Amino acid sequence: MLSDLDSELPALNVLIINQQFPNPLLNKARTKQLNQLIEKHQNCLYVADMRDVGQWISGATLKVNTNELANMLGVKVIDAAIAEECITHGKALQKTMESSVLITRGEHGILYIDSEKTEAVDAVLLSGELDTVGAGDTVVAAFASTMGANATVNQALTIANLAAAVTVQKLQQTGTASLEEILQVYEYNS
Repeated sequence: MLSDLDSELPALNVLIINQQFPNPLLNKARTKQLNQLIEKHQNCLYVADMRDVGQWISGATLKVNTNELANMLGVKVIDAAIAEECITHGKALQKTMESSVLITRGEHGILYIDSEKTEAVDAVLLSGELDTVGAGDTVVAAFASTMGANATVNQALTIANLAAAVTVQKLQQTGTASLEEILQVYEYNS
């Protein structure tokens, strides 16, 4: 699979690396090989959502939620409601990894941290019953595709945030967010 990826990467603008299960195909040794491909093919934007092995990735924007961030840093708890706490710990992970970090904070929004800047967007205020399953995947997909279309980080965060606001309102299903639905949430909250 990594050999096939090596031959396909020159034609890609964006690659999402996603771990869904414990003991994934991307163990420590394979992650090292993936890092070599990322280093070799720097023309591509890499966004990774790797719950258990994210600390091994380099050269990719790593998406974590506050629980995953705490686990990677060996911290007991990080309060998603306290932006300064999330930024402090996010900067620590970013510095360790030498890659950018995307931190989802649920009802408190999203942070992006790289070596030069920290950007944040507040969550969309929602009411009613919510189903957050898949919200992080939505953020990754929307952020990666928007960045792949040469948007700014703030634009990508905003669109990812709006897309997640759409999907969390879809109960007991893997929510998707169409352009029309994203625009509706944007217009309603403007």
